Amino acid sequence: MGYKLGTEFFMAFTDCVFCKKDAQQIAIIPYWDDGGLQAFACLPCAKKHNLFCKIHDCPHTGFSDRTTACLRCVDAEVRSKPDTAHIVFERLKRSLPKERFEVLCDDGAESASITGDSLEISIFRFIVVRAHCLKVMPESLVDLIIINQDMMAVFPSY
Repeated sequence: MGYKLGTEFFMAFTDCVFCKKDAQQIAIIPYWDDGGLQAFACLPCAKKHNLFCKIHDCPHTGFSDRTTACLRCVDAEVRSKPDTAHIVFERLKRSLPKERFEVLCDDGAESASITGDSLEISIFRFIVVRAHCLKVMPESLVDLIIINQDMMAVFPSY
């Protein structure tokens, strides 16, 4: 009886959150339903609901505001645009109030100490992650930050 209970418990958590069928191959996905995190989907449903990257064949990463992005796609874009990272950094430096730019740099420095990237790349990565989550171009987010003179326009946690 204990085994059956354990099996039912396991099966309940391996059913696809979308099609409700047994997810024989599961993707651990960031998907929220009725306020709770639902972690399992079958691969076809994960792909259909844009929670699985078709380019890198991996699930998206979820964020606290319930958006998602493929961090491999983010990394590819960041690595391919070092000149853009420099331009974005300089635009923000010129345009944001000094104290707001310093907070951004503090956060960027913390990230850089973990990743080994430069401060410019770390700040650009913040923007590219958010752009992928919102499905917009990073340059649009930079413009929005500058217009509003605040990172909160783009980053809810600021």
